Parts: sequence; structure tokens; C-alpha cells
Amino acid sequence: MNALVLGGQSPRHYEWVRKIKEVLQEHFDEVALLDYRHWQTGEKHIAIDYEIDHAAALAKSLGNYIVVGKSIGTVIATLAIARGLLEPKRCLFMGFPLAAVEHEI
Repeated sequence: MNALVLGGQSPRHYEWVRKIKEVLQEHFDEVALLDYRHWQTGEKHIAIDYEIDHAAALAKSLGNYIVVGKSIGTVIATLAIARGLLEPKRCLFMGFPLAAVEHEI
């Protein structure tokens, strides 16, 4: 079984996803993480659709996998699953960024 880690929007999650990957590596065959584009470009906001596509591309090579998502990562995973782009065996979601998606409700 493999794992896909989707962190929160904040650039501080760059380190968080790496710590989670390190902890999970002893329990899974492979652990992939998604580095959001805006972490590298310095853009203020995350491009949700771009990251959904990126997550789906990462998951293609994982076979059977779970998703570990935090904050905006839960939104990316949920939307990708709803669109049929991710098919995890299980999900572990930590927190939900209501303020970030409130305008969509």
C-alpha cells in the first residue's frame, strides 16, 4: 500500500509534508507528496484545479494508495475524488479550510 500526502496551503506546509512523509515511510511501500506550485512561485493563492491535476498525475503511479490531507489538501482530494481523478482506498483528513471555500457554498 502507498500514500499520497497533500498538505495545507501555507508555505510552512512545505516542511510539514516532508515530516509526514518521513513518518509514513516505515509503514508504506511508497509515499508521494505534492509540492504546490505557489510554494515555488511565491503566488499568494493556490491554483486548485492545477493542483488537482498534479495530484491525479502523482497517484497514477501509486497503485493502491491512501490520501493523507490537511486543510486545503482535503479540498483538493475531495474534488479530485468527486471528479473521478483520485481513487484512494482510504483517506485521512485533518482539518478543513472553511474560510478558503466559504465563497463556494
